Amino acid sequence: MNRIDLEKFFGAALGTLVFVFAVGFLSEAIYHTDAGAGGGYTLEEPEEGGAAVAEVEEETVPLADLLVAASAEDGMDVVKKCSACHSFEEGGANKVGPGLYGIVGRTIGAHEGFTYSDDLAAKGAEGQVWTYEALNAFLEDPKGFAAGTKMSFAGLRKETDRADLLAYLQTLDANPVPFPAAEEAAVVDEEDVNADATSTEEMTEETTSEEAAPATEEAAPVEEEATPVEEAPAATEEEAPAAEETTSEDTSN
Repeated sequence: MNRIDLEKFFGAALGTLVFVFAVGFLSEAIYHTDAGAGGGYTLEEPEEGGAAVAEVEEETVPLADLLVAASAEDGMDVVKKCSACHSFEEGGANKVGPGLYGIVGRTIGAHEGFTYSDDLAAKGAEGQVWTYEALNAFLEDPKGFAAGTKMSFAGLRKETDRADLLAYLQTLDANPVPFPAAEEAAVVDEEDVNADATSTEEMTEETTSEEAAPATEEAAPVEEEATPVEEAPAATEEEAPAAEETTSEDTSN
């Protein structure tokens, strides 16, 4: 290959590169798009109050209120899910899990003859007991309540089922532990009492003002009638001398 052919080769290669770059710049200038832009749908922002509605839906009924409406008979049906691993009769033997007779109010991890997980045993060592609230939390999410628990049951997600089961567990004791008081009901009662007291006070004030108003209005006429009564004797006294003078004149004549 001589010098002329070599120059032609490099010239052709250089021309090709220039052409490719020129086409690239030109196409980008014609079909330029914003980065990140693309097809799709524009999502509308939630209306005001939407978050509040979501919060209301997430609110749960207090356990005390659930227990008031709970049924021990329905709890007997729920407890069938647990009968394979637990006994419920008094003095019942431990199975895969401990016996549950008298569980409410008992120290956590302290049932005789059963080896508990370290987490539950530690709670018992701290003096924690199986209250209705603790049992409810454990039944809802056993591993969430005690991370190392040996209980493989996933939990009861339905709050009414848990309440019915707790109502049944309450019957498994000669001296059953009473349900916790419904705090919300007490608050509502206090508000009703305060509202009734306020209404009574307002009615009393209105009645007092209405009774006082007529008394004030009736006082005015009494004063107006008193004036003529006091002036009557004066007029009589003035006329009496006049009559006497007339009589004297007639006599003298």
